Amino acid sequence: MARIDKDGNMHGRVGNIVYYVRNDKQYARIYNRKVNQPNTDIQQAQKEKMALSGKFTSNIKRIINIGYQASKNRNSIVEANAYHIMHAIKTVELVEGDTITKIHQFDYTKAKVSRGLIDQPEFLSIEPLEHGIKLSWSPKLGSKNTRFHDTLVALFYAPGTRAYPVYNIGSRESGGGIIEYPKFFNGTMHLWVFWHNPNKCQEQSLEKISDSLYLGEFQI
Repeated sequence: MARIDKDGNMHGRVGNIVYYVRNDKQYARIYNRKVNQPNTDIQQAQKEKMALSGKFTSNIKRIINIGYQASKNRNSIVEANAYHIMHAIKTVELVEGDTITKIHQFDYTKAKVSRGLIDQPEFLSIEPLEHGIKLSWSPKLGSKNTRFHDTLVALFYAPGTRAYPVYNIGSRESGGGIIEYPKFFNGTMHLWVFWHNPNKCQEQSLEKISDSLYLGEFQI
């Protein structure tokens, strides 16, 4: 409740308006109610999961925009984060004396840089080379969703630092291709591959994409 001083100035709140005096001048502002309540354990865990997923997807936006063909009401990044929060974050318990602390970690083996209806890549052989990886696959069509002109796409990712997409590695009918390691980089990188057929549909569609396949960590 506001009060009026001897000079006729108001101090305090009336409804959602707060009146106050500074340097002998009357001011008013909208009342902004702040509720400082600590997060529950569930809320805190969800925030940590969102942060881990967001860090991953924000670093690979170009691939996510291809690999997650968004629905009408959601964009690709939202779709990707929803998947990873549910499936790619694991909880680890650290025990120190009588104290148990739960921490969340991103599990790259469970991550999907694409999700779709084309058959997931299946390789006849994976051969390490000095400057890359040689892959071979069957040129035959599988389910009704496969096409001869499906093209293999790869993603190298160094956690928290760099992402290197590799496009047009080879078509399904070519039977194989080589993924070259990123130049000017030394360290450990995770690698995913998936099929992409941009000409299959005019609109965004899961029929353009396969689920990605995680090939593991590579020391480059």
